[in-house]
Amino acid sequence: MSTYLALTFGTLLSSQGTDASFAATSVAPPGASFLLRRAYQISFTPIYRSFTLPIRSAAPLAATQELYGHPAATSKSGLGHSGSSPREGRFVNMTERLSEQLAEAVEALVQVCREFPVAVEVFPSAVVEPHRVVVLLPGGGLNARASFATAGDRSLAEFLAAAGYLPIGVTPREDAADAADAREAADWGLAAHRTDVERVLTAVDEYLGLPYDLLGHSAGAALALDLAAQSGCAAGRVLVLDTTGPYDPETEPDWSARAAALCDEFQRRLAAGELLLDPGLKAAFAAFSATGGSPEVRERLTLALTRTSELPGPVNWIYHRGHSAGGESLDLDVWARAMAELGSGVQPLAMLRDLAALWAGREEVYRIDWSAIRADVVWVNGGLGRGDHDLGARLIRAGGARVDYRVAPGFGHGDMVWASQAQDAVWPLLLDQPIQ
Repeated sequence: MSTYLALTFGTLLSSQGTDASFAATSVAPPGASFLLRRAYQISFTPIYRSFTLPIRSAAPLAATQELYGHPAATSKSGLGHSGSSPREGRFVNMTERLSEQLAEAVEALVQVCREFPVAVEVFPSAVVEPHRVVVLLPGGGLNARASFATAGDRSLAEFLAAAGYLPIGVTPREDAADAADAREAADWGLAAHRTDVERVLTAVDEYLGLPYDLLGHSAGAALALDLAAQSGCAAGRVLVLDTTGPYDPETEPDWSARAAALCDEFQRRLAAGELLLDPGLKAAFAAFSATGGSPEVRERLTLALTRTSELPGPVNWIYHRGHSAGGESLDLDVWARAMAELGSGVQPLAMLRDLAALWAGREEVYRIDWSAIRADVVWVNGGLGRGDHDLGARLIRAGGARVDYRVAPGFGHGDMVWASQAQDAVWPLLLDQPIQ
């Protein structure tokens, strides 16, 4: 969702009137070394009839129970399964079709990923034997569970698992950051995020031996394309949900100029010592849940999510309308559950700077070699989200890769992963060709 949203929802949710203040907020470093707020979560989450045993804390376990509606059992291997007693050496009693060999390989993968500065979650189907991996990369300020495993009906992770994928979510390091002590975040640009995911991809290849694809939403989609442009990337496909490459300076000069100005603004803020930005979504939806979803708070959140482009804020102009089309597409209870899954909810200014540089074509700040991408690319944007800006897709195609670029009309930015209509109107577009 709100990958580049530089807003504060605090005033929006205050009891003083309905006028919303959307001043950008960030956290300046106090000068001490960076500390992690908590240990990272690595979990194995079987879809449909079982769930997570989180290593980090009990809180995600409760959220997972609420999401999937099943009690947990703990195996000695540190992973849950659906049943009355643990079975040592197995992740989960999912299905006879999940081979012992694959289960052991996934367990080995999970263990090695515990050493990485990211959180890794596996979301296998309980009924379909996977024959391909899809690595899921969430938008800025979000994590894999919030983006891909939270839904009112069927989540995107479930959809992909049913198609024969083994979904593996990678949550960026800032999800576990302590915003009050964040000196190291100065280096958390796209290159650092790419390096983190490359370590996971190396482990996936070593331990699972299955072909893999990349899927990203918003900032995660830009990261997926950046990964695919690297020499030696073995991804077969890159599945892109609602992002843009550079705006076309010839046909979209105003968009390109605004992106360049935004890049400069983030550069100045970084130079001034601002390292992390809190868009306020986690707090806003916590307030929503605390009020029992009161009509007043519901109205204000709906305004912010459906009319984002009309509101003040340095980044809101990137949306053609907003995060959601509203109406049946907007289920605030689903959004609240997704936000409750977040860790810090913050976004590194260095990453936002690099994203703005991509949109502006400021290659001296950050560059993706679009022509170097060799994977097939399926790119689906939301008509009311990031809209129709196809220069990135054209640059990839000019390099010789196959690109299927489409715009889903009537979908906002967050609708691409959370609207129930997406499972019929958007997600099948990612898999038009059978998985080989």
